[in-house]
Amino acid sequence: MIDHLRDKGMPRGRSNCVFTASTPETTTCYGSYVLEDGQITWRNATRDPQTPYLIAITGGTGKYCEASGQIRVVRTQSEAGGGLYQLEVITSRKRATSQAWSR
Repeated sequence: MIDHLRDKGMPRGRSNCVFTASTPETTTCYGSYVLEDGQITWRNATRDPQTPYLIAITGGTGKYCEASGQIRVVRTQSEAGGGLYQLEVITSRKRATSQAWSR
């Protein structure tokens, strides 16, 4: 699944997501946020895909080559086939500023 990422309505990149397993108990997927200055890769296994949920940062490239921590995902607006999500990057050192992204 590919989603387009926007910040305040402006295109900022895309999100790639691959579902690797889904059972009644757990959904597992991995993906990346492909941004202008590099990528942030992540992996997620959840029992309840409803937001808010956390996804683990597994690495990055370019500006994000030292990416680590987790991303808190919150659905702020629901639409048919998607919606508006807020992504908050949380690192072990500090919390980054929240960004609003639409899918």
